[in-house]
Amino acid sequence: MKRQTPSERDIRLPKTFLVIEDDPDSRDAFCALIQIKGHDAIGVGNGQDALAFLRTHPPPSAIVLDMRMPIMDGWQFRQIQCSDPTLKNIPVLVVSAEERFKKPVLDSGVAAFIEKPIDPDALLLALDHLPDH
Repeated sequence: MKRQTPSERDIRLPKTFLVIEDDPDSRDAFCALIQIKGHDAIGVGNGQDALAFLRTHPPPSAIVLDMRMPIMDGWQFRQIQCSDPTLKNIPVLVVSAEERFKKPVLDSGVAAFIEKPIDPDALLLALDHLPDH
């Protein structure tokens, strides 16, 4: 019997995720989950720090974004991201405790929305289904 090797499309290359979350425990938990799946994760505490990172590093595969944060919240970050040609095509997964944000967030063009508290399996599944940019 001939042994089959995985095709190129079956091989999953590691991705890099930028996690924008002001709560350090949540940020660390999101990053740990992403890393368990074999991907890289960089965590920052607000939209302003995220923009500084994005302007000085290669673009991540996707962004995990909280909406309610100090200094620059997720809404302000998304406004800048969507107006910047170098950032606008990076897929975004929003995580928020605010169910009322779901419709306006999805209408803004994000790839997915998950309500807090986060189910780890739901987060990992959503990350696996984010589009490539």
